[in-house]
Amino acid sequence: MRTFFTLIRPYEKGLLFKRGRYICEKRRLHIPVFQKTESVDMRTRSMQITSQELMIRDNVTIHVDAVAFFKITDTDKSLCAVTDCDASVSQVAQTSLRGQLSNSIFDEVSHDREEAGNNILVALNEIISA
Repeated sequence: MRTFFTLIRPYEKGLLFKRGRYICEKRRLHIPVFQKTESVDMRTRSMQITSQELMIRDNVTIHVDAVAFFKITDTDKSLCAVTDCDASVSQVAQTSLRGQLSNSIFDEVSHDREEAGNNILVALNEIISA
């Protein structure tokens, strides 16, 4: 049975769709036949990046795993512009990790972990903001 009210928790934002088109945010009252409310979790999420085997610039094979922390800031883009936000973040993080580490040598990877992490973060921010 459909109801007129939608429960939107304090850490979520609700988006109202009318006949499949985005209307507005934060509505709790809607008409069930014509309107649909979707909610987006606005908390910071953590995602484990799967372990990968990489060949770096000086022909050394390394095993890398990582954790990505992300927070959705634009709710309408996270639902309307991307099919699966979590999978997209995971794929972008894996690609950035491989791209940044494959261009470095073993000494840089083993000694400058923070710098490598900052380089990956900069690359992720460039991709996400575009």
